[in-house]
Amino acid sequence: MYFASEISFDPSAATEIRRVKPSKAFAKFFYYMTVGLAGERKEIETFTAVSVLQQVNVALRSAGVTNIVRLARDGKDFYFDQQGRPDDLADAMKTFEMSEASAFSGKPFETITLVLEHEDAALKYLVQIDIARTHAPGVHPVVLKINAALRTPASAPDANTAKQQLDSLFASQVSHDTYVGERRRAFDAFVHQIKGALAHHIGVDDISENFRTKLLRPSRRRRSADDEIDYDSDWDAHSDPLFGGYYGFGDVFFHAWLWSELMHDHGVHAQQVTLVDESGHDVLLLGETGIDPTSSSALDPDSAMEVPTGADAVVFDGHDYSSDICEPSFSTGVFDSSSESSGWLDGMFDGGGSDVGSDVSSCGSSCGSSCGSSCGGCGGD
Repeated sequence: MYFASEISFDPSAATEIRRVKPSKAFAKFFYYMTVGLAGERKEIETFTAVSVLQQVNVALRSAGVTNIVRLARDGKDFYFDQQGRPDDLADAMKTFEMSEASAFSGKPFETITLVLEHEDAALKYLVQIDIARTHAPGVHPVVLKINAALRTPASAPDANTAKQQLDSLFASQVSHDTYVGERRRAFDAFVHQIKGALAHHIGVDDISENFRTKLLRPSRRRRSADDEIDYDSDWDAHSDPLFGGYYGFGDVFFHAWLWSELMHDHGVHAQQVTLVDESGHDVLLLGETGIDPTSSSALDPDSAMEVPTGADAVVFDGHDYSSDICEPSFSTGVFDSSSESSGWLDGMFDGGGSDVGSDVSSCGSSCGSSCGSSCGGCGGD
């Protein structure tokens, strides 16, 4: 089990977005993003996106979320912390090679992605920010995906010992629901704090958010955290950042894999949750009736997936169990980049494109030649 929320907004809806020159690592990132890029408009778009990304990062830092673990453009990593180093993006960018950026030379970006991690006494969080250069009508170009895994009493890497340590949580429906409910309230409070920080630092009031409790339904029982659990860092292979193989999330992710199995074995009902497959893709959205494990194999990893008879469930498609369950009642939409889209980045700052262009020029040129040694000169902290 884990919690998921999605926050999205359109920065162009703000009364005024401040022109913030990229500073330190973000200045170097901006320089690499614009290598060989022809045309002032594309530089303005890139400057705007990096500036918005930096302001989102400032908002997150104000909420205590400070540890950046991944930064990417169009699915290619500029930085990916696989050693658990604390908040070392600036140092990592100093060692970034120009040869790695040359693959994008002259091409405008499509998506910039930033991932941060955070933890408190109850939960471990991953926050993924995606900024799209263009977007379909009615779709927000800035999206934050927030996942939180439960920090459980279990610490053992093998399934049998971990389940013994977790048994008390599944002793009854009440003990399970009380434990999960307390952590869900902590998660909701964290997300509301992030939303408030975004509204304060970016000035956008129209911020969309949703909350879901998700239950991972494996295709078989796992013996340990290393038992063929798919920690796939490929951006297109999973729906939630928790599945991205980030350092330090192995134990809590393993417990998420065990959760539905324990619910089945202890007869704990699953209600008002979304079942997901081993890549985080939606399978079933369960309502109040939910699943009674004593009369359904829907949570049993030893059996084929099924939709319980009479369940108030929405069935999704595009997941590992599509061939096992009935026709979907909902199809997950995929944005077709060839369809009508909206460019929002060019000239969205107060003062128009020409002023932004001068900022781009000043940061791009002065930082461009010396970015490797003194990129921080393009802006403050």
